[in-house]
Amino acid sequence: MMNCTEFRLQSSAFLDGELAPGERARAEEHLAACAPCAASLASLRATVALAADETLLAPREGASQRLHAAIERALAGGASAPPPLPSRPARRLSWQPWLAAAALVLIALGGLQWWQQSRVRTWQGWLIDAHCAVKYEAAHKLPAQHPRWCTLQPPCESSGYGIFTLAGAFERFDSAGSSEADQMLRARGDEQSLRITVRGRQEGGVIHPLRLAFDTSGQTLSVRSDSAAPGAGAVLVSSR
Repeated sequence: MMNCTEFRLQSSAFLDGELAPGERARAEEHLAACAPCAASLASLRATVALAADETLLAPREGASQRLHAAIERALAGGASAPPPLPSRPARRLSWQPWLAAAALVLIALGGLQWWQQSRVRTWQGWLIDAHCAVKYEAAHKLPAQHPRWCTLQPPCESSGYGIFTLAGAFERFDSAGSSEADQMLRARGDEQSLRITVRGRQEGGVIHPLRLAFDTSGQTLSVRSDSAAPGAGAVLVSSR
């Protein structure tokens, strides 16, 4: 059964209906047994619905006309100023509705921040161009020995960059991520490994990187074991 950490990382995909049937079944099983995660998902669902409600902050009917009339009266020097309101006993203003509204805004902002953070993922693999990645996918091989100079050849560079994951799949970067990857490759030595850690969000099958970091646990292109913990010794090279 899925644990709380796994569910938080996939909650937005669950809410958007993007999980595979097997993963969705695991998430639903976890929700049935975990009250905190069920409450968090309900809050997230309410936050998304609130953010999508375009009428929430819509002005009341006739507000624009009343505003223009008030401006015209002021410009006329008060000639048609409205009569003073009749005096009435002072009444204590109720602060409860305002407090409730403020609490709702805080809950919405907190839920939105949690939702955005839950969409951030981490990938481990090798930095490679899309042109060469197709060949490795077809051959069912990992590009652990792929040379840096090849990724900078015109056909490869123009195809864009991404990460070839440890699972054997190529995930493409957006244009900004490809530009950063190109700069990182030009600053990298030919003898150094292109093993990389990527942290970002994925939308429409494209990764929007927030951080790219070469893994310094293997400095050369010689064959090495991948049994060490992923990301060990990573040093930040480029972030945005």
